[in-house]
Amino acid sequence: MVGGQRAWERTYAGVVKRWLLQGRQAGSDALEVPDFSATTDLYSVAANVRAINPFVLNLPVMAMLVVATLLPYVPLLFAVLPIDEIVGYTMKAFF
Repeated sequence: MVGGQRAWERTYAGVVKRWLLQGRQAGSDALEVPDFSATTDLYSVAANVRAINPFVLNLPVMAMLVVATLLPYVPLLFAVLPIDEIVGYTMKAFF
């Protein structure tokens, strides 16, 4: 176990020093290194930022919210109104 830890430290010590130190900011020199993972990470972060929607409620979410709110009232509607009135109201609404 100790030998594995030392091998890890030898292999990844440079990566930890270069990329994972706290308090450092990435500058323009970060993209000049031949390590392509920095560029890939930058593009993935930029894509995630662009995918953020500042509006919480959009049309599909609002439709699901309305359906989930009105769905419990359907059995009550069938209990209170006769079926021929329900069919009549439905026909008026669609035609």
